[in-house]
Amino acid sequence: MYRSYRVQLLAMFTIFVAFGIGLAVTEAAGARHMPPVWFVLLWLAALAWNGYWFLFRLCYRLELADGVVHWFTPLRSGWVSVAEVRGARPAFNLSSRWFNFVEVIDLANHRPLLVMVINAPQFGRSRVDDRHDLAWFLYQLEKLTPDAPMRLE
Repeated sequence: MYRSYRVQLLAMFTIFVAFGIGLAVTEAAGARHMPPVWFVLLWLAALAWNGYWFLFRLCYRLELADGVVHWFTPLRSGWVSVAEVRGARPAFNLSSRWFNFVEVIDLANHRPLLVMVINAPQFGRSRVDDRHDLAWFLYQLEKLTPDAPMRLE
């Protein structure tokens, strides 16, 4: 992603969490003129759902070095051996340019790596933010794992 992606995402979720805490506290205090309880619960559920996916699961950077894939999300990072890679595919099996923004790198003994792919020139270029860079990464990965099918939509 672009250079400040991680900082921006963490700042946004900090604001969302602060707002959610404020909603919950004022709702619990019985304040008048507050949103209904269902709205507060919906806000907190959406916050948890989006926090899980955007902060813990969607990779914003991948690196390939010495037979190891290093992956980075805003709150986690790790590595997996290239031998664990079983292939790459689009997350959604739809032939539409609106639904091919997440690629999946399947692994043998771990959860798959999810990579957000932005296919828009206004976002600039970095390691995995556009199709050409991810295609290059998968091409390099495919050279190391010839039995793993790499499919990029």
